[in-house]
Amino acid sequence: MMESQQILKSIDEKNVVILPFSLIHSNCELHLGLNVQKVASVVEVGDYSLLPGVSAPFLYMIKIQGIPVPVIEINQLNNLNELNNYQLKNCDKIKYVKKRIIICHVLTIYIGIVVDITKKIKTISNKELLPPPDIWENDKHFFVSAMINEKEKYRYIFDIEKYIASIGISIGNVAQDFKSNSDNIKVLKGKTGLVVEDSRVYQALAKQFFEKYEMHMELAKDGKQGLEMLLANAENYDFVISDIEMPNMNGIQMIKEFKSIKKVNTTPILFHSSISNPEFSKDLQEEGLGLFIHKFNEENLIKTILSFFK
Repeated sequence: MMESQQILKSIDEKNVVILPFSLIHSNCELHLGLNVQKVASVVEVGDYSLLPGVSAPFLYMIKIQGIPVPVIEINQLNNLNELNNYQLKNCDKIKYVKKRIIICHVLTIYIGIVVDITKKIKTISNKELLPPPDIWENDKHFFVSAMINEKEKYRYIFDIEKYIASIGISIGNVAQDFKSNSDNIKVLKGKTGLVVEDSRVYQALAKQFFEKYEMHMELAKDGKQGLEMLLANAENYDFVISDIEMPNMNGIQMIKEFKSIKKVNTTPILFHSSISNPEFSKDLQEEGLGLFIHKFNEENLIKTILSFFK
């Protein structure tokens, strides 16, 4: 599996690292990419074990370093049957296809996706990440979290969390047991938190979490919007929860710029990410940027937020 330390070294407040890959249909290439934080490894298509009685998009099971990983097919994303001749002429012509499996790690879930082409990992400026058009913002079948303009084409950052949720897999939940949390609710009731998060799935989880503990949530979809909201209303927020990798501006850059302007602000900051690494957490605290937890773990999340008020 890809080491967390390798990924963490690639995190920079102004850059993002992606693994480009493609799906092919009628010799046309759909250009996609994954944030390397969500990539555990890339393997060749080889020996596999068929799954009993499991319907599409699941294909088979493979074993990676002792971990059983279900593999799914995402070719329906490349629905190019309706392309006209003009569009086909402008598609990239593909000379060869070498199928691989990208092993994705989302929270506690390992899942493989079959792709036709993988390319070298590349580092791009965070400013190059464009949010998808608003017209598709609520489309359940549009699995894109950001876009990159590559000359005359776009590369789409694949929203693996949204896709997994769309096929009925739960990647996180908020427990419904209120009785054991009555003391916590007393402490947190009426508190207001700013959530800076680009993933629709994690936005929904955060909404459930805030409602459970009777708190108010304001949402920013990326670091740029989060910075604007902080500069305008920081005194109204009891705490901030921010993802790290986001389009336009990531969470680390957002907090660095905020603290450089509001030097005396003491609003507690909590970063969460799919990476769990003690050294990274230590670095953030030593720089005075905030605390860090693995997302989305309700127990750790509530414990950390409660520590802000005790």
